[in-house]
Amino acid sequence: MLTTPGLTGLIEPLLHGGVTSVAALARAAVTVDAAQTCGQVDALLRGRPELLAIAVRRRDDPGGEPGLVGRDRFSRQVSGPFGYGRALHEHRRRPPAQRYDEVLVAGDDGALGVMAVADLFEALAASYADQALHGGLTGLANLEVFFRRLHGACARAGDSGRVAVLFVDLDRFYAGQ
Repeated sequence: MLTTPGLTGLIEPLLHGGVTSVAALARAAVTVDAAQTCGQVDALLRGRPELLAIAVRRRDDPGGEPGLVGRDRFSRQVSGPFGYGRALHEHRRRPPAQRYDEVLVAGDDGALGVMAVADLFEALAASYADQALHGGLTGLANLEVFFRRLHGACARAGDSGRVAVLFVDLDRFYAGQ
């Protein structure tokens, strides 16, 4: 389970672009009692196709560490070692957004959520793309963005060929240099 200040403490400083925490990427978790039968869990997962996984807690230990039952692994177990069984229809290739296992996320308020690891990968990729195009100190666009925008302006200028560029050079902009 991802909790603060565990692994999320390592990941959250990397997030940008409106995503402030790993918990913000998670969906509220459906929690069931550990005493539920496999048939009841199967019925819940079949009745709620949007669920990637469910959280499991013992009724007699509500503050204890929760577990996670993922749809894909559960379906494989229910269908048996040779793929025969009631859950055979669910044993198919996962969509790209669900290629990885799900994780259980605990928010700062203790609320449980379920998150597809693919969502975390997408948020980190967007964050890295933003960091690659903007300066870390100022947040301003870097030369790569400048040249992309200049190229676009030149293309839009068309036959007139007129493009204005204002360049401001700030000496000793960074303190200590």
